[in-house]
Amino acid sequence: MDLKSEPLIHIRIRSTWQIEHSVDGQSLVARCDDGTELSFSGGGVGQDEATELLASGASIRDLRSLLARTSTVDDTVSYLVMLQQWLDHRLLEFVLVDDGEERATLLTKWRGYVPSLAEHAPQSDARLDRFACLRDHGDWWQLDSPLCGLRVRMSDPAMLKDILVRRALAAAGYFDRIGKDGECDDGDDLPRQTALRQWEFHDLTFHVRHRRGWTDDPAGASRPFVGETSQPPCLRPPWPGVSVDLARSDTSTPLARLLESRRSVRRYDETKPISVEQLGILLDRCARIRATEDRELDIEGESAGKVARRPYPSAGSRWELEIYPIVNRCTGLESAVYHYDAREHRLVRIAERDDDVEAMIGDVGLATGGLADPQILLVIAARFDRVMWTYRSIAYGLILRNTGVLYQSLYLASTEMGLAPCALGSGNSRRFARLTGLDPLIEGSVGEFILGGRPIGQGH
Repeated sequence: MDLKSEPLIHIRIRSTWQIEHSVDGQSLVARCDDGTELSFSGGGVGQDEATELLASGASIRDLRSLLARTSTVDDTVSYLVMLQQWLDHRLLEFVLVDDGEERATLLTKWRGYVPSLAEHAPQSDARLDRFACLRDHGDWWQLDSPLCGLRVRMSDPAMLKDILVRRALAAAGYFDRIGKDGECDDGDDLPRQTALRQWEFHDLTFHVRHRRGWTDDPAGASRPFVGETSQPPCLRPPWPGVSVDLARSDTSTPLARLLESRRSVRRYDETKPISVEQLGILLDRCARIRATEDRELDIEGESAGKVARRPYPSAGSRWELEIYPIVNRCTGLESAVYHYDAREHRLVRIAERDDDVEAMIGDVGLATGGLADPQILLVIAARFDRVMWTYRSIAYGLILRNTGVLYQSLYLASTEMGLAPCALGSGNSRRFARLTGLDPLIEGSVGEFILGGRPIGQGH
């Protein structure tokens, strides 16, 4: 409805979707080329005409006029509500149209995002933001940026000079907001701009592509090459040449037994959930601050300040990771969102259970193929500038390595305590940012780990 007075932005059903009536005629069914099928309540003569109009594209104003002529007020409202649902499910795309000609297609990436037009096009010498990337997809060119809620498709990169396209890009935040002197423009968020100066192009691009919430691109175990190529063998073929047999370890030692017994467990003992005492012991073993000390950095005599030593190793002694337990069920601890204060070894309650908490717990089901309903979700966040202040080119890679080290520490400690541990491969950074109020580019989630009381005999 934000577009009801904007005639230059049309909406259109994406070419990968087809919409038709259900068999019983009581609802509309949307089918995607990848096999996805969605059902929506709706239908009727006027609504069918509106859907036909959407197939080729139309402005909201024209759709409203059509519905006003052919449908009741209630049917018109219900259809517009359904359009919002289609937008949320990425069934729709937006088209820039001027003088009857399509200039570019706008594809939204963030749930609920609606494009708009800046009042004026940027000046001809305005630069695209350094995180923007233009790629040739064969039949079209695509402009994308991890900082923007939409990507732009065009038939020719020369369309970047088109006034209407530039107005849309400006409204979406595609143009550089940092001046030639390196300072942010007036009105911009200084902490955000300071953080962005420390992010490198490849790091931020990778971060938003492997975390949910930033794009609508397929992610996870979709097995895209089934039927196209054979699965690689489990074991690598051995190298030819002289081989040397190695000694075997003593499997009777406590560490060896612990390593051998480690498993990812996604089922829980609901009669005896994990307790706050067990959570405290686990965090004490894995993540507490053991000591702080001053470090000197031999660069122009500048001090690196204090480092806070923890039980796991960290690249450059930066220890940038923070743990946020989201409690679903825990004996002795209310369901809420907490921050683990590693210095004082305590939990600080920072948010109540709400829709975003429910959604993050539900996301675990997506990440585990519907297997897990966690008793506790540990969200691991990084204070990115702790590492980016020191390292170039490898900063984000180091953060992920540190996260993996923390995963293993949590696995081993949980296994020794008889808990059910499991690391996750994905999580929703934007949802975590809404939940905590943190800027996801200053302190954002990079990993998730689920816990619970372990049923006897469970392991995977």
